[in-house]
Amino acid sequence: MRRFLSMSLIMGFFLIACEIKPQPINIGHDECHFCSMKIMDNKFAAQIVTKTGKAYKYDAAECMIRHLKTFDEEPELILVMDYMEPGSLINAKDAVFLVSEDIKSPMGANLSVFKNEEAITTLNKSGSIFDWRSIQDHLN
Repeated sequence: MRRFLSMSLIMGFFLIACEIKPQPINIGHDECHFCSMKIMDNKFAAQIVTKTGKAYKYDAAECMIRHLKTFDEEPELILVMDYMEPGSLINAKDAVFLVSEDIKSPMGANLSVFKNEEAITTLNKSGSIFDWRSIQDHLN
């Protein structure tokens, strides 16, 4: 019985350690996995979490998208910050991307991300709107 409990505890710790979920992004402390800049603005950060639970953090969605081109692990989660709700990660595949000279992003692509087109409309900013697939083509 003791051995069973020990094995159960070990398995429980293993499952907790490999939980596939986003990790907190520590603004001003964490570095971008792609360009090594400190992540300084929670309006633009992004994150990939692999099927093994490893989290990669980025200072801007454009860094994450460019890194995906050569990414050697299978992403389970591809997340971007919602510009209108800083600190709120959303699924990149469901997001709407705006490239606008009116909004300067950390890496110079002028890329911001929104949960829907209505959010962009409320900002009254000009620019080009992309979905997940087309923003990858645009940046690469």
